[in-house]
Amino acid sequence: MRALEVLVFFVAIILCVLITGLVRRYTLTAGVLDVPNSRSSHVLPTPRGGGVAIVLVWASSVVVASFYSSPNLIVLLAILISGFSIAALGLADDVWGLSVYFRLLTQLAASVLIVLVLTAYFGIAPPFAPILVSQALLSLGLVWSINSFNFMDGIDGIAASQATYVLLASLVAVGMIGADVQHWIIILVLASAGACVGFLYWNWPPAKIFMGDVGSGFLGFWLGILAILLHVTHTLSIFVSIALNAVFIADAGVTVVRRILRGDRWYEAHRSHAYQLLARQWNSHQKVTLLLWVLNLGLVSPIAYAAIVRPDCAHWIALGAIVFVAAGCLANGAGRAAESRITS
Repeated sequence: MRALEVLVFFVAIILCVLITGLVRRYTLTAGVLDVPNSRSSHVLPTPRGGGVAIVLVWASSVVVASFYSSPNLIVLLAILISGFSIAALGLADDVWGLSVYFRLLTQLAASVLIVLVLTAYFGIAPPFAPILVSQALLSLGLVWSINSFNFMDGIDGIAASQATYVLLASLVAVGMIGADVQHWIIILVLASAGACVGFLYWNWPPAKIFMGDVGSGFLGFWLGILAILLHVTHTLSIFVSIALNAVFIADAGVTVVRRILRGDRWYEAHRSHAYQLLARQWNSHQKVTLLLWVLNLGLVSPIAYAAIVRPDCAHWIALGAIVFVAAGCLANGAGRAAESRITS
């Protein structure tokens, strides 16, 4: 790892701490607060929209990357435009509230754009074929990634922690297999990981600011793009990336399916994810967020390693990881109706 790449990581941390502080001051003044209600997991009005800082730091890294290693500028421009589109959509929803149909259509448009650009420039890596079906599946996968990450951003520190883990673990996985990753990709990953670490300074329980949809939607989108980007550049199998995201995929998936089967509006805010139920049971956001780190480091990482060393079975290993975590979520009651409020 080059000195500039390490510098990018630490500069991103500092910048995000500072920018998040400024955003928090503005949101307090402007009254952009997340006011607790019957579906909330917090008890005090808290500023939201802090994800703006993560997006700005990430966007700055895209500019740096464009000068650093001469990547294809069309690819970088597509990443920047689509990422900003999802962030702007989330910010608008945070401030004014948008219809679910408008959000989904905009998310799909941004997803199709980036998938078409990435697959046109890099091609489709095995096992994806034929190309039209692959592009459709990848686009829908990105839409799901946006929304599932948004669903999972319900307690202090959990979303930024997950993003930090997946981003850094992806680089570790790439290093383990000795893949020749393009340096501009490393810059984007380290900058966004640093931004998440910096944001955690403000968002660690008890949170002083929430990232809002502008942050959670963007991070879900960016992690999905990264998984596709690493795959089509023959750097890291997309199934390894899926395994690294197993906890969020499983909890979000189980909960949404159960809510749909029960006849609930799956897209509405609620408190029935496994992590939310645990937070009420333990009366603590911090314990659950720490549990996420334990699961990722102690369970998910070895599983992802198995997917790396057995690429022929990587798809089954990733599926097995999701099923295993999903079983734990079901055992904890994921998807059932929530009742009481908790403290942070």
